[in-house]
Amino acid sequence: MYLDHFGLDAKPFSITPEPRFLHLSERYREALAHLLYGAGEAGGFLQLTGEVGTGKTMICRAFLAQLPEAVDAALVLNPKLTAPELLCNILEELRIPLPDERDSTKALIDRLNAHLLDAYSRGRRTVLLIDEAQNLSPDVLEQVRLLTNLETDRHKLLQIFLIGQPELRHLLDQPELRQVAQRITARCHLMPLSPEETRAYVAHRLQVAGARRSLFTRGALKEIYAFSGGIPRLINTVCDRALLGAYATDCERVERRVVRRAAAELTGSRDRQRPFGARAALLGVLALALAGAGFLPDTRSALTLLFERMTPPVIATAAEPPAPLQPDALPAHIRIQQLVREAPASLDAGAAGAGLLENWGIVASEPVADFCQNVRTHGLRCLRGRASWKELRRLNRPAVLNFWSDDGVRHVLLTGMQDQRAEFRVGDAQWTLPLTESDEFWRGNYLILWRPPDSEASLIGRRSSPWAVQWLWERLGGGVPVPESYTDTLREKVVDFQQQHALKTDGIAGPRTLIQLNTAAADPTIPRLDVRVGGK
Repeated sequence: MYLDHFGLDAKPFSITPEPRFLHLSERYREALAHLLYGAGEAGGFLQLTGEVGTGKTMICRAFLAQLPEAVDAALVLNPKLTAPELLCNILEELRIPLPDERDSTKALIDRLNAHLLDAYSRGRRTVLLIDEAQNLSPDVLEQVRLLTNLETDRHKLLQIFLIGQPELRHLLDQPELRQVAQRITARCHLMPLSPEETRAYVAHRLQVAGARRSLFTRGALKEIYAFSGGIPRLINTVCDRALLGAYATDCERVERRVVRRAAAELTGSRDRQRPFGARAALLGVLALALAGAGFLPDTRSALTLLFERMTPPVIATAAEPPAPLQPDALPAHIRIQQLVREAPASLDAGAAGAGLLENWGIVASEPVADFCQNVRTHGLRCLRGRASWKELRRLNRPAVLNFWSDDGVRHVLLTGMQDQRAEFRVGDAQWTLPLTESDEFWRGNYLILWRPPDSEASLIGRRSSPWAVQWLWERLGGGVPVPESYTDTLREKVVDFQQQHALKTDGIAGPRTLIQLNTAAADPTIPRLDVRVGGK
């Protein structure tokens, strides 16, 4: 509807994953390289995860389009299947005739194995991509693992890519699936786009669609990021709706108010005026009818005239000055917005990093260029990751959380948790807010500080020093004799400890395992969250 108005050759923000619209930001380029590299490896699993709408399927299609000629690929889009159904799907993707016994797992695997051996003898490689892999049942995942046993004396015959939402990582952390997790040779996680990457993403798609000028104002782009949080699918939906809104109002560029209106329609917010879609459709029908009857020579002027008749006048009002910051006197949803506005945008130069150091009894003298590098001089390390509130309780350390606002990421210091509420600190102000209100701005990203027993290493394993091994043995309650190397007995103790504390049971004392060991030792020099019973 709006293509001619803006001089476009195609819809720039269709949610259909078309590889020509793929914008290779640094993180997307890394993900694509990750897949292409894996296609040349000799068997095993590769894992690609990302939140809903971050572009996993687009990356997959670009990957399939760039596969070398000598690589055959099978793509499974619906993994909610039984093991025999999944095997039949794989055979059909590879154009392998199905056996008569389609319910026999053995017959299906024998047919697949024969094909893979034949392909290998002809110098061809085979890859299997399973999209939405978080929906695989544990039984089917185990069957997929067994496919990696198809091999010659020297080479694996099948490379498997598991692609899914973050729940896939939690699924593979289950103890009964540890054999699958151990065979994953590489992992990559797609993060949402930054504000700068969002602007570049919008510009790229417009250019591919034939735009010869900028169609979104700077304020509109900020509003797009505030609504989408850098999720490409949400960027596409709000941009498409905003272009339709600008067309309906006969605007040459999309302004912030148009994006805000489009976002309100997409989220179902109440609006007394007609939605852009309904208004545009009505205007189009009326304009064409009038023009066809000869009453109006110019369809564009008809659109403008009708819209002006339907649009109430806008009365400009002066913005009121912001109210003084009084955290406890306002509703929770207002207080969380004030907290985010007050929070610093930079961890290195802001109060969040300094507050985190203060919890460890360290006074930050001045802002530093690299916060995590600087804390090493105090014998500390940074641990970044994504977690739920429950997992933060388990880590039990003060944390800097990334809260997303319309101006980008803000850093907020988490100091305590009680039942369904969290305690935050920004500067000298303390805030206690419901977790449900915080969820609107927090997507799981956190940073904590921890102290490794050995300043030169962040994990203890088979190559660790005798001193580190002795420290770990004693923390795990080992008796005499004390081992000087990372023995199988020590590894078993580590695995038992990891199982007791819901950690990944890899038998290696990594950062999270060491943090839990320090917590169990009740070291008074280590700060903890003010955690009370209950939680989300």
